[in-house]
Amino acid sequence: MEGFGILSLLPPVIAIILALKTKDVIVSLISSVAVGALILAHFNPHGAFVVLWQDLYFAELSKSWNAELLILITIIGGFVEIMERSGGARAFGNYASRVVKNRLTAQLSTWIGGLLIFFSDSANSLIMGPIFRPIYDGKKVSREKLAYILDSTSSPICVVLPITTWVAVIAGIMQNEFTRVGVTEDAFLAYGSVLPYLLYPILALLLVPMVALSGREFGAMARAEHRAVHTGQTWSDRSAHLNTKADESFDLKNAKASVAGIPLIVLFGLIILMFISFGFPGSDLEGYQTRMSLGTAYSVATLVCLFMAVRNKIMTFSQGISVIMEGMQKMTYMSVVLLSSFCLGSVCGQLGAAAFIAEVTQSILIPGLLPCLMFVIACVISFATGTATGTFGILLPIAIPMSLQVDINMYLCIAAVVSGALFGDHCSPISDTTMLCSAASGCDNIDHVITQTPHALIAASASAIGFLIAPMLSNAVLPLIIATVVMVAGFWTACKAKGEKISDSTDRQSAV
Repeated sequence: MEGFGILSLLPPVIAIILALKTKDVIVSLISSVAVGALILAHFNPHGAFVVLWQDLYFAELSKSWNAELLILITIIGGFVEIMERSGGARAFGNYASRVVKNRLTAQLSTWIGGLLIFFSDSANSLIMGPIFRPIYDGKKVSREKLAYILDSTSSPICVVLPITTWVAVIAGIMQNEFTRVGVTEDAFLAYGSVLPYLLYPILALLLVPMVALSGREFGAMARAEHRAVHTGQTWSDRSAHLNTKADESFDLKNAKASVAGIPLIVLFGLIILMFISFGFPGSDLEGYQTRMSLGTAYSVATLVCLFMAVRNKIMTFSQGISVIMEGMQKMTYMSVVLLSSFCLGSVCGQLGAAAFIAEVTQSILIPGLLPCLMFVIACVISFATGTATGTFGILLPIAIPMSLQVDINMYLCIAAVVSGALFGDHCSPISDTTMLCSAASGCDNIDHVITQTPHALIAASASAIGFLIAPMLSNAVLPLIIATVVMVAGFWTACKAKGEKISDSTDRQSAV
């Protein structure tokens, strides 16, 4: 792979700066991909167009994983639309309110659901988002909060539980490196020793219920929550294109919870049956099997919802088909965003951005600071490239031999890389998981990044302190305990300085 030095950082930097400045993700991504194509073509305009289309957009669209995901979110778009326009989502949300009594239980229910759907990060957000959107609207919880909870459970739970495809990927990289450096330990067994040191994923999971139980917020998230509680508008103006109010042109007096409830039962039932047919839980699911199961379940559930809406005389069959097609068309925006993010990831890989960052920073690695520095470097690479798995592939082959060479806990260094990669992926506006959580929540991607990043930074800062002191401690659990205490202190400090109590009442609470 040809290296382009510091130029390799230009596309991701442009994407991030433009996204935050213009608030337009598509313009930011396409611009950065175009710049990357120009660099790859050695600044030949004709060659840049060839690279842009043939080597990037057409090549990424032809990859089965990418095509399957784009088709899947299009199908889900139709499902969400028919659920909402038929009034089923609203009725289901009203019914669910009997169990989900208030804002607290809504948030905790989402968190628990996210922990249970551990088999796939994309399935986690794509299943939980459509279910909880009407519930959050009914309880006046912001879509930004929903996106934050989904994003804070989907990927972290996939690396904390050693039975997921994420762990299989990490263990595969570890095993390859173990063989190269002469470590005889099995990688899957070794991952058990890595788990206690996975500070950021564990802290990110713990922070969600802590935020919910406190009832306090600060910064951009506080403003979003205040808007939801006091105006009833659960999403921002920028998110309007992702959301549809119930269509009053349809007769919704016959809309019942069953119009949404039965399709949801069908959805989960088919997912479980499909998983079992592929050998789960006895064997791990392949990515295509998960997407095939979700695609089948969502397609059938959409048809069931259509049948229920027609049977209840809410809409005619032809009207229902039109509604489903409208929902699919709404996913065009997100499809372009995701495809462009895939292209940006490919550009970064071809330019050697991650390898350049690792090479530049390797010379400053001090033995006692190795875990903390590995964490920071992984944060930077993952944030800049928008991919956690790519960061695993770049840094684990560096972290494992270096830890053995300088006699630092190897498991700690592996955990530092995994933790940093998760944080960067969690906060990057060009990460596909970030975008999926935004789309599933009906929340603008930039709104999602702006509101969740302060929370993620608190967990990341506490993690960095944990990795800094971990080499001095013999107990594997102590760094996690200390980091947790630091995180709690950081959250309460932020709430004291710039926060407020978010109440269910209509009277604004004074700043905390």
